[in-house]
Amino acid sequence: MKNGFRTTLLFFLILPVFAQHAETLLQQHWNTALSQMKGGDWQGAVTTISVLINAGFRNNDVFLKRATAYYNLQD
Repeated sequence: MKNGFRTTLLFFLILPVFAQHAETLLQQHWNTALSQMKGGDWQGAVTTISVLINAGFRNNDVFLKRATAYYNLQD
């Protein structure tokens, strides 16, 4: 009984660490996408931002930036 409680407690104590790490990785990808856009790598930006959207990245500008990158691919 005590082992099950300890395992459950440990799980809930460690869970926020993994969640925070995932958010940090998504933020790094977002910064990469912004750098790609600044450098004119529109296809790379579309790909990176699409990965972010599929991963559930929450940012108000994510869809707008992807649309901008798609638009610039047409030039």
